[in-house]
Amino acid sequence: MPSNLVSTSSSKLDLFLKGIVTPIRAVGVIFSSPKLIGLCALPIGMTVIMLSLVFYALMAGMWTWMSSNFTGYFANYQSSLMVVAGVIAGVIFIYIAIQSLAILTSLFASPFNDALAENTERTIGVPNVPSLSVGRLVRVFFLDLRKTVVSLTLSILMAVILLIPVVGIVAFLGIALLNTFTFVTYPQSRREMSVRDSARWIRAHLPSSLGFGLTSALMFSIPVINLFALPVCVVGGTLLYVEMERAASSRTSPHE
Repeated sequence: MPSNLVSTSSSKLDLFLKGIVTPIRAVGVIFSSPKLIGLCALPIGMTVIMLSLVFYALMAGMWTWMSSNFTGYFANYQSSLMVVAGVIAGVIFIYIAIQSLAILTSLFASPFNDALAENTERTIGVPNVPSLSVGRLVRVFFLDLRKTVVSLTLSILMAVILLIPVVGIVAFLGIALLNTFTFVTYPQSRREMSVRDSARWIRAHLPSSLGFGLTSALMFSIPVINLFALPVCVVGGTLLYVEMERAASSRTSPHE
């Protein structure tokens, strides 16, 4: 029994580490195919536009807040503490805003991301890849839309929980899993897997999903790197889905 427990723990750790490095491996897959490099251009361009608009709005709002409240808040010691608390809350808000922006940007770039995910599967040799006909593209878009609504709703909930001491770490892990949910959805949606199906898949592959989500959340939080994070995570999510499905298939196939 102890040896089985050690084996299971080691296996979960391996899956977690596999999830962590999957976005990094995705970069190699992208550069192995000129077509994938070209398909990455539009999501990157859309990310640049969205980030520019959001940061402009944040900076304008922050400047207005500082101008109207700076003098009054520093009038006494207690007000200074309020400023510190406000800055901390602001940093958390910006982090959540960036993560939510990633979800929204992925929706707007959905047709390009679906094409990127499809060609990723072809590049790594997946047989019988579901193609995006016009009818399927429409169904996939609305399926992605439903998943985006779920992701954004949960992101707002996580933002609230993140402000609670100690319990906030649960929200951080939840945000990581939401990132995975967002990016494995492209190969899943082309197979017309529902929101519930995608949630079950995350639960069934929790260690690797958590590892992937942590790396992708970090990528979207680092300036400059976040400009390239969207296509990298789309390719990474496709890799994660394909590899986990292959592993599950090999375990359930009868031995010769």
